[in-house]
Amino acid sequence: TTRVSRVRPTDYFIAWHEPMKKEAVKIHHFNPAKVFVSGPIRFDYHFFDEASALSREEFLQSKNLDPANKTILYSTQKGHLFEEEFLKKMIDLRSSGAIPYVNILVRVHPVAKAGRFSEFSGLDDVYVEKPPEVMTSQDFINLKLSLHYCDININYSSTVSLEAILLDKPVINYIEPGMPIYDYDHYRPLVEAGAVRLVSQNPDDLARAINGYLDNPGLDRENRKETAKIYFPFQDGSSSKRNVDHLETIIGMN
Repeated sequence: TTRVSRVRPTDYFIAWHEPMKKEAVKIHHFNPAKVFVSGPIRFDYHFFDEASALSREEFLQSKNLDPANKTILYSTQKGHLFEEEFLKKMIDLRSSGAIPYVNILVRVHPVAKAGRFSEFSGLDDVYVEKPPEVMTSQDFINLKLSLHYCDININYSSTVSLEAILLDKPVINYIEPGMPIYDYDHYRPLVEAGAVRLVSQNPDDLARAINGYLDNPGLDRENRKETAKIYFPFQDGSSSKRNVDHLETIIGMN
């Protein structure tokens, strides 16, 4: 809905979930009988077990982070330059004691400019990593473990929010003045459902949200749980198979 130039006049549409199906019908005028729901293939890997998975201690140590600390996963966007300033603000909160001394794992967007956030790489218990633009299976496992072993995910309207919600990880989104991203149709439902928390640029608001979730990770859990049911309608890792099944149905209709 935010990138309509990518919508092609196709005859059939396979959607991730019911909200996407409703948008395909209401906004793009697809015939409801020709819109199918498969579940998001992109996230199937969350439902697979990996024999190579690391323990929390092993994973954090592999990032030069201290397993004794709780961990914030900060996932960035492609090119919003205000994110560096936001990260400085979060590190300042840690330094001042406004929030506990936490690990900060910075996951730079795969298509972001190389070298972004490198200024933070030398700081204690801050780890910056950028996956390749074309992610491998190992890169996906790394993201899965990053989410699994973090205590909070902080981002600016990232799709990673959905993955964190699926794994019942608290999500904090921050508002950048003049950018109404949280009013857009694709993201507003997450805010309205209470599955993510919006904070202003005021450092006190950010500290309050972080401390609240660190003290009680169960805050908003029911909201995350109900939202995950909507956006992950089939939590079985078989969305790709359903796509093939839908294709067979389409072939049979012609």
